[in-house]
Amino acid sequence: MNTERVESIVTEYHGNNNASLKALLIDACTISAGSPSITVASRLALQWAKGQPEAFSERTGKPDTRGAYGLLGQEMIGWVTPLQHIGSRNVWFVGLLDEKRDDFNRPYYEPQIEGSKTGLELPGIVDEVVTMTELKPEGENVQPYRAVVCSRPNPRGYPAGDRGGKLEQVEAPHPGRLMAKIRDGRRPAAADYTYNIQ
Repeated sequence: MNTERVESIVTEYHGNNNASLKALLIDACTISAGSPSITVASRLALQWAKGQPEAFSERTGKPDTRGAYGLLGQEMIGWVTPLQHIGSRNVWFVGLLDEKRDDFNRPYYEPQIEGSKTGLELPGIVDEVVTMTELKPEGENVQPYRAVVCSRPNPRGYPAGDRGGKLEQVEAPHPGRLMAKIRDGRRPAAADYTYNIQ
């Protein structure tokens, strides 16, 4: 990523109440080599939000972090939601994952997005959530391989979800084949979900 371009974008939009956040996020997509990085977009949007009147206390005039994060959540969801209804295009968001630990010290992963609202609501907006990672099969002298994890639950707790039900839990890391399978793949029949419990 071009760091000088990021700094010029932040300077241009920070504190400019008339600037459009959508334009800022479009610029973020452009500097991310054309692929919208949700991580970069959220960072730039937070910097934009910190310069808005809602990010300052009305009483004291001091910065109010809660107001900035509230505005960030509203604007990010407002930016992402219309993309759900673009029928003729496929939009891929690329982002980093943070590894965290639960109360039982088990690892789980969350998208690296500023604020909590966008990360929590994004899986309900998009049709597919996939994680490209390196998987290590059990056994000796077995080479790790790159794969796309497409459904939950999965052994490592990666974020994943397939609203169409056309993908296997693990797929080959090839975006073209993945899109073809989503578009043209066979959805499991209702009979595939019938189980006899004895």
